[in-house]
Amino acid sequence: MPALSIRFLFAVWLVLAGFLAMAGIGNEYLRVAARAHRGGETGEPVAIWKAWAVKGNIDAAYNLAVIQQYGDGVPLDYTAAMYWYRQPAEHGDKVSQYQTGLMYHGQGVVADDALAQRWFAMHR
Repeated sequence: MPALSIRFLFAVWLVLAGFLAMAGIGNEYLRVAARAHRGGETGEPVAIWKAWAVKGNIDAAYNLAVIQQYGDGVPLDYTAAMYWYRQPAEHGDKVSQYQTGLMYHGQGVVADDALAQRWFAMHR
């Protein structure tokens, strides 16, 4: 095998290992945040979830959406809930697509049956 191919494969392996390590770290932070939130704390979990959600983490965005939608430790804010549901929904997360459709049925936002149907159809 040529030396260049071995170097290339090694470089790919290093990049993948780095991504996997970061994913594991992220998952642990999300678990810490969930435990803290279940324990009644709000500030730290929200900060952790926001930090990961803005990086594109679907679970973090979904958690933010849920607590905003139900006012769970934060002020009830349907606009923020819709924003955070839409982030993972637009990246193919089925549960977030379904929740977005439910909200467009008039749960906290102006009802729009066409948009609700669009999000429900994506869910299938």
